[in-house]
Amino acid sequence: MKKELCIVIGTGAVFALSNFAQRVSPSLLWMFLLAASGLALMVECALSALFGVLKWWKVTPWWPAPALLAGLSILTFPFTDRAATLWLNARFRHRLPEYLAVVDGVRSGKIVTSSRLMALPGGMLPPGVLSAQGLHDSDGSVMIIFFTAAAFPLHHEGYLFEDCRGGTNCASELDWLKAKAYLRPMTTNWYHFSG
Repeated sequence: MKKELCIVIGTGAVFALSNFAQRVSPSLLWMFLLAASGLALMVECALSALFGVLKWWKVTPWWPAPALLAGLSILTFPFTDRAATLWLNARFRHRLPEYLAVVDGVRSGKIVTSSRLMALPGGMLPPGVLSAQGLHDSDGSVMIIFFTAAAFPLHHEGYLFEDCRGGTNCASELDWLKAKAYLRPMTTNWYHFSG
């Protein structure tokens, strides 16, 4: 039974770590580890319960421990997901001045954009940003999309700054993004998106 407990603890740790890592830095490897360790925990829960009822209950009063620990490990999913979201939010707030420098560059015209979304030069982007697209309309509307993660299958994640001021191009691009991704408000004019 000690061996089974060690296996459950190890699998639970891999499950929690891969869930956190998948949320922070999405990749196919983390998705695979998350799915494999989750499936393994379900199998371990069922087998531990079966062995506990058939064999371990005669030997120790702790016979339900492996099955309960496997079940509890599965239930950590929303907590590790929330912890990763909090970590991402803290990282964003720490780098907010660098994001705002890009916004100010687009507003002032130092970073050239058009009234349609176009790629921004990579040298001016904050650390951790893979790419960015922005628009600056004649009415003063500004929208910038910072991509911080891109993974299989067509998953994109990042931050959006929008100050549309009623501009039609900005509003239509924003509506397109709202239809494709989940937007979570961060601060005034800032959103985290994923989808």
